[in-house]
Amino acid sequence: MNENGNYTLDDVKLDDNEISFDTWIDKYKPIKNHITKYPNPDSTFETFETYGEEYEHVLAQPVENVWTEVHADFSTLLVAGVAYVNRIAYYICEKPWTDDMETVVYSMDIECHCYDDSEEDGDYGDPDCPDCEGYGYRTVDIDDEEVKLHHKENA
Repeated sequence: MNENGNYTLDDVKLDDNEISFDTWIDKYKPIKNHITKYPNPDSTFETFETYGEEYEHVLAQPVENVWTEVHADFSTLLVAGVAYVNRIAYYICEKPWTDDMETVVYSMDIECHCYDDSEEDGDYGDPDCPDCEGYGYRTVDIDDEEVKLHHKENA
């Protein structure tokens, strides 16, 4: 964290029990959602909804083959099993997980270059900023080339 208490590119590092989304795809082989009314023909896998027929299908799967996409503070994660709190969607995978402590760090919100906390209205960014649209934070994918390049340059 920087002096403002916000995450920066320097903070985007994976711990021992964390893997990237791309590594997770290769390791667990998520499947295509065959139930959805709106399939993506360009995708090899898709998420399952948190309600209705898709949710019932998720619950019928072995828990070791299910992952839950959740929104956490300043990040989006995939956690092993069926989670309920802050859930966004579910994934079903061909390969089962064996360690329920393994976490997939999908993305992270970091302080944008236009961040300015001097504004009293609570808007921390420049409304004309193309990176954050005035929010003051921007989301980076953990496998994002910008993150890799930043760490390589600062190694």
